[in-house]
Amino acid sequence: MDNKKQEIISLLDTMDNNTLEWLLYLIKLRHKSGDNINYSMNPDVKEIWDKACKLMEVELTEVSYNTWIKGIVPIEIAESNFKLGIVNQFNKEIIERRYIKLIEDALFYVTDINFDVEFIV
Repeated sequence: MDNKKQEIISLLDTMDNNTLEWLLYLIKLRHKSGDNINYSMNPDVKEIWDKACKLMEVELTEVSYNTWIKGIVPIEIAESNFKLGIVNQFNKEIIERRYIKLIEDALFYVTDINFDVEFIV
C-alpha cells in the first residue's frame, strides 16, 4: 500500500462516526452529481451544524429528529447562505415545510447570523 493510502486510512481511524457519515455522504453526493461539489473543508461548518443539531434534538421528539434532521449534512457556508445536503426530494419538501424555521433559529442561536438555508438533494 502506498504512503498516501496509508495516510488516509490512518486519518479515517481517528474520525468519529458522525464525521465518517458526513464524509461518506459527500462522496456519494459527488458521485451522484458527476461533478465536483463545492463543499467547504472548513471544520466550522460541521461544528456549527453539530451545535445546531444538539439544540434541535432537544426541541423535537426522538423520532422526528432521527427521521428529518439527523441525516442532513452540512456542505458549505457561502456569505449568508448555509448549504445543507438532503437525501432526496421528498425529505427536502417536508423539511422546508415543517422544519426550516427551527433550523434557521438554531443556526442563529449558535452563530448570531441570520442564514438563508439552502437544501441540496
